[in-house]
Amino acid sequence: MDIDLHLGQAIKGLIYGPREDGLACLLEARDLPEPGNGDNRWLELSEILKDCFALLATSAGQRPREILSSYGLTVLLLEDNVEGAVDVLYGGGKKGKNR
Repeated sequence: MDIDLHLGQAIKGLIYGPREDGLACLLEARDLPEPGNGDNRWLELSEILKDCFALLATSAGQRPREILSSYGLTVLLLEDNVEGAVDVLYGGGKKGKNR
């Protein structure tokens, strides 16, 4: 699955994290606030994602990035495979390192 959506258009968030064996995987999907509603949307989003440390999107406005950052949520802008990006965030990313 690719990261291919502007943050302002997202209505679902895929939550990744470590499973019992330490490998990162998809844990759940969460509903996000409807687009629009200005700063309140980003405040609501920061509450919904308060247990997360990063949010991946292809693009995001400066204001949402500022608000989310003030709540400890880093917005990372990239177009990539989500599983590969999550692997890098959780300390992997070196394909074939265990060969």
